[in-house]
Formats: sequence, C-alpha cells, structure tokens
Amino acid sequence: MTKYFIDSGNNYLGAFDGSGAEAILPPGAVEVPEPRPGPLHTWDGAQWVAPNAATIEADKRQQGIDLMENAEVVRVMFEAIFNHENRIRVLEGASSITRAQLKNAIADLFKKL
Repeated sequence: MTKYFIDSGNNYLGAFDGSGAEAILPPGAVEVPEPRPGPLHTWDGAQWVAPNAATIEADKRQQGIDLMENAEVVRVMFEAIFNHENRIRVLEGASSITRAQLKNAIADLFKKL
C-alpha cells in the first residue's frame, strides 16, 4: 500500500510503497492521505490547497531565473537564437548579424523589462 508524506516544514517527501522505505523519513514526517496534486500545492493539515495566481507567477519567474543562471543553458540558447535569426534574415534577403550585435540587442530588450 502506497503512503504519502510531508516533513515538519510542510515539504512533500513523496510516495513510499510500504516496503520499509519510510524508515528513512526525517523526524517529524507526517503521513498525508493522498498524493500532492501539483508541485505548488501545500498541505494545510486537512487537505491540499491549490496555489494562488501570485504564487504561480512567482514560481514561473523563479524558474526563469534558475534557468538563466545556468551558463551552459544560456550559451546553447544564445547559439540557437543566433542561428535562427540569421536564417530568417537570409530568407528575408537581409544581411546576417554578428554575435556582438545579437548580444547588444538582447541586452537592450532586458533594459526595457
């Protein structure tokens, strides 16, 4: 039988199949009657509570920040955008741009946010 747990800080610990794995749960872990419906739901002691719109937006912003802090991801994304932009320019009959021009254009976009 599967059991679901949260820790003392209300963090979802996940599902355990009852084969003794729950012996590794941290002190203060509490069993909840059902799995968490979504990653932002919180347990209020009786039921899972859906996140409000502000919580969802804050999570989306944080995910974007986390992604942009990964230098390798940013480098790969930049190269994809650079190649895509130059392919579009060729199709439009315009001249290609340099990496420095694209970096400046992206920096200008961030200044406007």
